[in-house]
Amino acid sequence: GYADFDWFSTEEEYTEERFFDGSFTGYSEAQLTCTALSTGTEQNQCIVLAGSYTPLQLTATFADGHTENVAATATYTFAVEDVCRIVSGEIMGLSEGQTAVTATYTDALGGQQTANFTVTSTFFPLTSDLFDTNIIGRGTLDAETLELTTSSGGLAGWRYAGGADLSAWKYLVIKLASQQMANASVRIYQDNIPSGSYAQRAINTQTQVVLPLAGQVMTIGDKKGQRIDASRIGIIGLSSNGSAPIRLEDVYVTNESDYSRPTAICDIGNDKFQMVNGRSAQSDASHLKKWSIGKCFDLTGRHLNHPNQGIFIANGKKKLAR
Repeated sequence: GYADFDWFSTEEEYTEERFFDGSFTGYSEAQLTCTALSTGTEQNQCIVLAGSYTPLQLTATFADGHTENVAATATYTFAVEDVCRIVSGEIMGLSEGQTAVTATYTDALGGQQTANFTVTSTFFPLTSDLFDTNIIGRGTLDAETLELTTSSGGLAGWRYAGGADLSAWKYLVIKLASQQMANASVRIYQDNIPSGSYAQRAINTQTQVVLPLAGQVMTIGDKKGQRIDASRIGIIGLSSNGSAPIRLEDVYVTNESDYSRPTAICDIGNDKFQMVNGRSAQSDASHLKKWSIGKCFDLTGRHLNHPNQGIFIANGKKKLAR
């Protein structure tokens, strides 16, 4: 294209040298042409804290060699809609699950590049970047051994900036690898401000702590006696006197009556499957339940005839088989 400019001036004397910045240079075609798009993450995997925001690095490489983060201007499609959303370049984890994501960036000349990656959203990641050891005081978490040490009276755990919606789950389960010796307790805050009111449960000698999420009542603070709304939880964490490490094993939510991790159930074609301990129980009539959720697919859209462990899509919803 081209542009035609006509200049008019009330100056008696006008020269381009006086009014035009000769150092200005326009954009070249190479500067505007995107040639590649990537997330820059290991194996194109993004792990985010459900109920919080995580900046996305979506790197566009241009023909002249320069790069830009275009996460805020790209568009996105999701294999599973209710796992996360991406707004203004940030990933918001919505629920526990995993989804394939396709990012599309359109450059200034109309050219398009795409990048495929996977987002895993979880309420309780035990990783050093998503587990906050310094909610109150300064603590440490060994990502290999999962040994947590808080400061005296400290609090470590998960802060949900956007509020964690756990209303679909009955129980919060915290498993320890051994008995704790640091007067540890579990806290649930309605708000993500650690100075506010909260519900507290002492762990004592237990290695498995189960907290019903419905009807949980604040036990500490000026809102003592008020119920916690499980659809917008602000903080879940562990507090201790800091005298000894707490050896974590697992943290999750479940609806199972035996407090085990949930098992995915899916319907494939005309055959009903229930995933039990990571295997399909098609032939075991005692394990079969009737579910009308349609065919089952993997995250790439491939139809599955014989599912194994992993994430599935059934009737547009994610299903997790463990």
